Amino acid sequence: MEVELLGRRELLSRYGIRRSAGLLGRGGFVADPLRLAASYMRTAERRGARVFAPVEVQSVLEQARGVIATTSQGIQLRAKYAVFSTGYEVVKGIRATGHSIQWSRPVRRSRRAILGSAARDALSARKFSLLERRLAALFPALDPEPDYAWAGTFGSSDNGTPIIGRIPGNRRLFTVLGCGGNGVTFSMLAAQLLTSEIAGDGDRDAALFAPRRRH
Repeated sequence: MEVELLGRRELLSRYGIRRSAGLLGRGGFVADPLRLAASYMRTAERRGARVFAPVEVQSVLEQARGVIATTSQGIQLRAKYAVFSTGYEVVKGIRATGHSIQWSRPVRRSRRAILGSAARDALSARKFSLLERRLAALFPALDPEPDYAWAGTFGSSDNGTPIIGRIPGNRRLFTVLGCGGNGVTFSMLAAQLLTSEIAGDGDRDAALFAPRRRH
C-alpha cells in the first residue's frame, strides 16, 4: 500500500488532527462482513457445497468413514469430515489453558469518525467517557458525543495466533478457534492448512497452530 508521511502542520491543516505526525494511506478498502460472508457461502454453493441454516448442531459422532452431526430437530447431517469454527467456544478435546475471552473493540460513531479501544469493561460509562475525550482531543472540531456504541466478545490465545488443526483423539474432526478478531486473514490460513491436512499433504507450518502446540 502506498503511504505518505504527514508532518504536524500538514496533519492539522488538512485533517484537523493534533498529532506530531501521521501516515496517509491509499488503496485501502472496506468490506461489509455480513455481505462478504454471504457471498462466500453463495460461491461455495455454486461449487457444490450444501448449506444448512439456521440450524443448531447438538452432537457430532465420529465413525470410521465419516461423521454424523445431529441437529436440535433430530435431523442427521453426514460428511466425511467436520470442522468446528466456533470462535471463542472451546471444543471438547481442546486444552483450554492459554486462551481467553475478551471484549472486542467498541465502535464509537459520530458523523464519519470511528473510535475503538479493547477492554473487558468496554460497555461501561467510564470507558465511553474516556473514548469521547480521546476523540475530542484528536479532532477538536468534531462533536465527540457518540451516535452508536457496539461491543462483543472474541477468543484469543496467549501469543495471538489461532488454534487450527485436528482435535486431539480424533481422525475426522478439526477446529478453527480463537482468531482474536482477525478472522478474515486467519480463515484463509485455516482453509489452506486444513485442506492440506485432510488431503494428506501436510504443511510445515501446521505445528505453529496445532491444538496442542507449545506457546
